[in-house]
Amino acid sequence: MQSLAAASVLAVIASLSCYSSARASTAEADAEKDRPNIIFLLIDDQGWTDLSSRMDENIEDSTSDYYETPNIDRLARQSVRFANGYSPSPICAPSRASYLTGKSPQQLRMTDIPESRPGSRRFTDLYAGKRLIPPQPLYGLPDEEITIAEIIRDRVDADYATAHFGKWHLAGGGPGRHGFDIHDGSTGNHNVAAHSEDPNPKDVFGVTGRAIAFMKSQVHSKRPFFLQLSHYANHVPLAALNETIEKYKSKPKGERHTNPVYAALNENLDSSVGSLLDALEELGIRDNTYIFYTSDNGGSKNIKNPSTNNLPLREGKTWVYEGGIRVPFMISGPGLEPGRSDIPVIGWDFYPTFCAILQCRGALPNGIEGGNLMPMLRGEDSTVERRHGNALVWHFPHYLTAKGSSPQSAIRVGDFKLIRFYHDQQSELFDLKNDIGETIDVAAQYPDLAARLEKQLSAYLSDIGAAMPIDNTPRTSPANIDPSLIPSPTEVSFDTRHTSVFSKISYRIPKGWVVIDGESDWIASSMDKQFWEPGFNPEVDSYFAVSGLPHYLSLDDKQSNRVRTLAEIALETLHSLEIAKGATVTEPPVALELGGKDAIAFVVAFDDQLLYQVFVSYEEGKVATVAGHGPNSQLASIKPIVAGIASTISASP
Repeated sequence: MQSLAAASVLAVIASLSCYSSARASTAEADAEKDRPNIIFLLIDDQGWTDLSSRMDENIEDSTSDYYETPNIDRLARQSVRFANGYSPSPICAPSRASYLTGKSPQQLRMTDIPESRPGSRRFTDLYAGKRLIPPQPLYGLPDEEITIAEIIRDRVDADYATAHFGKWHLAGGGPGRHGFDIHDGSTGNHNVAAHSEDPNPKDVFGVTGRAIAFMKSQVHSKRPFFLQLSHYANHVPLAALNETIEKYKSKPKGERHTNPVYAALNENLDSSVGSLLDALEELGIRDNTYIFYTSDNGGSKNIKNPSTNNLPLREGKTWVYEGGIRVPFMISGPGLEPGRSDIPVIGWDFYPTFCAILQCRGALPNGIEGGNLMPMLRGEDSTVERRHGNALVWHFPHYLTAKGSSPQSAIRVGDFKLIRFYHDQQSELFDLKNDIGETIDVAAQYPDLAARLEKQLSAYLSDIGAAMPIDNTPRTSPANIDPSLIPSPTEVSFDTRHTSVFSKISYRIPKGWVVIDGESDWIASSMDKQFWEPGFNPEVDSYFAVSGLPHYLSLDDKQSNRVRTLAEIALETLHSLEIAKGATVTEPPVALELGGKDAIAFVVAFDDQLLYQVFVSYEEGKVATVAGHGPNSQLASIKPIVAGIASTISASP
């Protein structure tokens, strides 16, 4: 039998052991709090009114009258909801780049999707024959941009894991090249073609399933994480579970929202969000996880077939009216009191907020435009410190005829917002506090304010180096072009005008050449009058017809290595030539086969605005033809560059 003294000693030891264990548990808990997780939920094309909970408690129509989203509503009740939350752009890819870098799309020069390249179907369909020539958006997220995944890798606890599941749509080599440890690759809308119906429409459950598997692995490894879920939903083409579609077909439609397939997809998305929230609870990490929820732009509102309706907001995707940029915007996490905020915030505020939460070492990268939202979220401040003060600016200098939009910019300061339309050189001023639907232009009522915002917008765009649309002045007919600027087609050939042929561009190029178009599915004939634009005169405005289609060489093609080598020579040559000031390559060479000949194509820009596409074909290792097309004003500059490339490549072994 133990003595009383021995028992007392054992009791003391036991109590010390319990105390030590408790201290260890507390220390582990404190350590976990110092290493929170972040989940970034980025939805595609979800409008401000697409949820069944109000985005603004004071506006009855800030919720759907048809859609049901109980799980996102649950998240909203746990979050700080921003009634004035904005996407960086009215279109998807530019917003995605901005979220990842903390910079505006206009600073990044990524103001449209990667598909908008000269020679692409999108380029010819959207830009040909318009009053303005839009600037060429940068293709692909540049390697020099420091993404949130890269800053986590380099300036945060080495244990942090990063993952990106779903839609990337930024080219540039994909998420892995930009710092993400685990990802789906360089994906885009085309990657969900196989998920068009049951049981996984738009990969809505697959994206969440992969995210949950990732979270489980990190919890098992006791590693904190940054996780981005970029859903393909609710982008067209719409698809949803049949059972859910039938539910909405039998449900009375709302006055604003009426599309049963969109409603069903929106609910399927909501269900996947619910699965994610449930998994966080089951894994025991909800209390140590921040969740950022938003959309890449406002709801899509095609003229012929709208997916949703953004009322009471005006217009939708590709417009800088509120319907195109005001989006669901909510943040939840440790120590944040759920509620509502009227403070205007924007997507590029996420990057510095992520860094503040994760305590990134050192200063933020140069050029960051966003502000840290944490002081405001914690009730410590009512303002957000940004590079350009309290002004929020959007810049979409492009056309998108399917949605009726044209080049435009907007600036919001306080409750007032000025929109500038470049196509008709008009501006509008709105008082958002009293007119959220932007129905009354008050510029005449506040002329001094309108003038001040015009000046502030111009100063911002200049400071940030935004690319601007330029006048597409009437093209000079070939008869009035200086013959010295048009060399023999067997040497160097140039386009002398853009000709709009049913919204497609035909190029004045040597016979036998074709338009380089990654999505080519059309052939035009100069002899077929049905393709002529009104007023077209074949004797004055003649152009070479499109004949045949290019074949893009695959990686295993026997010719591809040699063509790529020649492409590298051409690119190096262009970089080494200093003939025309401001000339840069905006697109890597593409290997082609034209009429049985090896060829390459790439894009040259002058001051990042005026463009020429250059074609080089080879025959027996020597240059056969070099051609270029673009605005007349740069013929004199492009000629020596193309000639120099031809000479250098011809002399290469």
